[in-house]
Amino acid sequence: MFGLIVQFVQLPGASLANCWQHGWRHTERLNRIDWAGPAMVYKQAKSKYWWYKFTWKGSLIRETTKQTNKRTAEQMEAAHRTALAKGEVGIRDRKISPTLRMFLRSSFLPFYETTKREEPNTLRFYKCRVERLLQDPILSGLELDVVSTQTVADYVARLRENEPEIAVATINRDLATLRPALRLANGWGDLVSKPPKISLLDGEVCRERVLGPEEESAYLSEASLLLRTFATIILDCGLRPDEVYRLRWNENYRDGRVFIHTGKSKAARRSVPVTPRVTALLEMWRMECPRGWMFPASTKSGHMTESSIKKPHWKAVEASGVARFVPYDLRHTCLTRWAKYLDPFTLKRLAGHESLETTMKYIHLNEADSETRLRDARVKIESERQEADQGGHTFGHTQENEQGSPVVGVPKFNAAADFWRARRGSNSRPDDSKSSALSN
Repeated sequence: MFGLIVQFVQLPGASLANCWQHGWRHTERLNRIDWAGPAMVYKQAKSKYWWYKFTWKGSLIRETTKQTNKRTAEQMEAAHRTALAKGEVGIRDRKISPTLRMFLRSSFLPFYETTKREEPNTLRFYKCRVERLLQDPILSGLELDVVSTQTVADYVARLRENEPEIAVATINRDLATLRPALRLANGWGDLVSKPPKISLLDGEVCRERVLGPEEESAYLSEASLLLRTFATIILDCGLRPDEVYRLRWNENYRDGRVFIHTGKSKAARRSVPVTPRVTALLEMWRMECPRGWMFPASTKSGHMTESSIKKPHWKAVEASGVARFVPYDLRHTCLTRWAKYLDPFTLKRLAGHESLETTMKYIHLNEADSETRLRDARVKIESERQEADQGGHTFGHTQENEQGSPVVGVPKFNAAADFWRARRGSNSRPDDSKSSALSN
């Protein structure tokens, strides 16, 4: 009470209304200290909306405002506090966090089945990885709020203990599925706290198989017409296998270019000019099926799929005698060849990648290629240096040789000026008495 009385004493030069206002603010501040913890508005990582959180009578209140304006979010936080103080609302019950098993089955997989319907390989990948995650009863039985970096590390340790020969790539694919699952749970409100940081393991063996010209020729000579067309499009245009499967005449091919409208990311939208041999092969197929799918097949989707070329591919590999490789290595071969002549940014756009980091994973230059490119670069640098020496600016007056003809490129030596530059810096100054005195 005494503290409040002191606040209401009218100070010299202050009006009574100001003192009352100051006293009310002090009372409000006392209420906030007694009943509520410090409030804050913030943004979660990769979210455009503001959240607020504060402590009210020992309970944590944390909610999203669904607003992009910070001032509006602060007003909503203040309104929530006021409603609690007036008793208009009670403490809102915390949403029960589902287990990882429940979320993966009831939310995560149905989401991808809806959004990735046109990408069967992507959908198949997530279904396979989810089944692997569900095989671990400890991790899948945890509530989403309990999943942390430590619990994920324990999961990796159990995998390596139960499967000593498991590849790093297999573990990383599991982790790469768990990450988007937790991000979706956070965005949908099933996971209130920030998702834990999950890093992929080091030591993964990357795809580095690149076909040589002789291997390509031998493989294509043993391939069927469908397989030869499929492989040639990837080798010359750098398309993903899935993009080749879904090509249509009226949507994806015109004016000597292949147009990709959808893909793994926004960067997948691009157009790539075709080569003469690709044009010749496509014209052969146009005579067989001028409309609809470029490569129709008796599959559920109606077009060629991975199963359509799997057996023909391995048959051609064995018949040609080349070292074993998978069809996706054809894309690595194309981008590695392009990398010798294209700048990284053009290569990134033609490959349909979002980042240069991804593009660099497709470039596999061997030691001989690196040395050849270094030699060519040095020859160009030396040529430019010689041209500069022969046709560059001549300093001072041109000297004359014994026959009286001027000597190009040889500067005239000025002892005093050169001595000044050597002693006092790079600025050339007139040779006068002051400079000579200083130099001496």
